[in-house]
Amino acid sequence: YRADRFKVIMSYEDNGVEVDIVSYYSENLKIYGYIYKPKNLQGRLPLVVYNHGGYKGLSSRDRFFLKLSRENGYVVAASAYRGESLAVPLRLIRKAEVFESLDAYPDKGRMKIFRSEGRFEGLRGEVTDVLNLIESVKGLPFVDKERIGMIGGSHGGGITALALTRYDGIKAGISCAGILNPFRWHYQYIKNKRPAFYARADFAQQMKYMLERSALHVAEYIKAPVLIIVGDADQPPIYRMSLDFIDELKRLGKTFEYKIYPREVHGFYFGRPIRPVLPEEQWKRDAEDAYRLMVAFLKKYLQ
Repeated sequence: YRADRFKVIMSYEDNGVEVDIVSYYSENLKIYGYIYKPKNLQGRLPLVVYNHGGYKGLSSRDRFFLKLSRENGYVVAASAYRGESLAVPLRLIRKAEVFESLDAYPDKGRMKIFRSEGRFEGLRGEVTDVLNLIESVKGLPFVDKERIGMIGGSHGGGITALALTRYDGIKAGISCAGILNPFRWHYQYIKNKRPAFYARADFAQQMKYMLERSALHVAEYIKAPVLIIVGDADQPPIYRMSLDFIDELKRLGKTFEYKIYPREVHGFYFGRPIRPVLPEEQWKRDAEDAYRLMVAFLKKYLQ
């Protein structure tokens, strides 16, 4: 993993945090991302890499990383993985300090779109993208390269767990409802008589694809402490993946913590539950509790 052609495209302020829109290269693909940092920072601060869920891209509407930076004094970096888009509101661009022409980047509604090169790979190239982001950012003068953490949810939770098996520089990792064992997905699809993942490949290739994307099967290589957060009303494969991973970390004697939230669904941990079953007051309390748990875990291992 290496820093390759890292560039700051523009900078602006958003709710008391300084934001840089950046680009860098990962396996010769141009990738876009954010860097959030506290205003008037002094010295070198811990770096937290935030890995978003899904595969539709990254937007400044996701306020989790802004909150993480503003309230806790972290530098927070996030990528729009290969094949995805990074969307920035035009209202923020109007007050930005711009370091290159933006004419090549299209507008969509009220957003400016920065499209990362490549195609969605699902827990494969995306892991490389976030590790190359670390290499690109850790040398900045305001980053303490000895204090690096990583947080991810869903797809991003799986990326986080896989990154921990490949990169010793991460000192703490948090996986929220992560895709940690793709074989669970495969079984669920077959059970429901839906097209299985990688259905165009033969059976042996399908097994190979899932194995190389499964953090569960390489957990022995994790060296950093891990925090696992999941709701027991999440989609059954995702909830069971987390249980599988917890059992495997126990078996391997790894340093980890976990919390299972009763009746919570996918996405609650970042304050965006999908089809919540609990009253809004309750899931908001649980989201705040999960946030405090994540912050305490980072402070414990990045102090």
